[in-house]
Amino acid sequence: MDFRKFKKNQTKMKEALTKLAATPSNSYQDDRFWGLKKDTVGNANATIRFLPLKDPAKSPLLLTFRHAFQTEGKWFIEECPVTIGKKCPVCEYSASIWNSDEKKARAHWRTKTYIGNILVVTDEANPENEGKVFLYKFGKSIHDIIMERVAPEDDDEEGLNVFDFDEGANFKLKLVQKGDYNNYEKSKFVITPSAIADGDIKKQEAIFDKIYDLDEFTKEERFKTYDELAAKLYKTSTSVKVKPIQEEIEEAKTVKKVKEIKAEPDEEDDSDADDIDFEALLNSDDDDIPF
Repeated sequence: MDFRKFKKNQTKMKEALTKLAATPSNSYQDDRFWGLKKDTVGNANATIRFLPLKDPAKSPLLLTFRHAFQTEGKWFIEECPVTIGKKCPVCEYSASIWNSDEKKARAHWRTKTYIGNILVVTDEANPENEGKVFLYKFGKSIHDIIMERVAPEDDDEEGLNVFDFDEGANFKLKLVQKGDYNNYEKSKFVITPSAIADGDIKKQEAIFDKIYDLDEFTKEERFKTYDELAAKLYKTSTSVKVKPIQEEIEEAKTVKKVKEIKAEPDEEDDSDADDIDFEALLNSDDDDIPF
């Protein structure tokens, strides 16, 4: 799709953004991705512009999941197949032990990352990045700021398509180091919408041509199979080797069912009042803290 045709069809982006609002890596260095460079005290500032995909009917942001934890001195870092709607043995194992060992379960749980295209407007630490298009990975805190601007909770506030070439808005990205964590709560969109490249269609078209397709991040070959992930999990943690993951999962379900059967019909069984529901946990798309 060429740029002029894209601009005529930008209204199709509204449906994709509506879906985005409702939506409850590899180890090597990929130069296509941009990131903030911290100063000596761990802080950083930049201004970026979130870009749409070349097909305006597609959501400009891709939600991905991965697992990254260390057990018994061994690292487990893998893409989670939940990203492409497939079952994951690591998620199932985590869910099966949630009520018995919540700390361990949380360590194994999937984490959420969003991927999108950005134009770097200003970059204090690396000014050579300014004016270039990059891929950008970010988490829930920045995603929440985006969605609050796209679909405000207050009815009297009008949403803004921040991805629009002509009527979007720049994003002031501000990272503040708080202890061991990166904090982005001071990041915000500028109040006044503006056109990219001051509306110069030739410059806009040059930026449009550099937008990356996100489909590669959902190709099935990017993800290990269920059995491959299970085998790697066995090797990472000897405690999982006691019996196959699926047996542990089925046992967890059976124990829950037996407790339900043993409860008297007219007697409320509150022994599991604080238990996390197995199926609800597996179907959760939240971050490393599902509830």
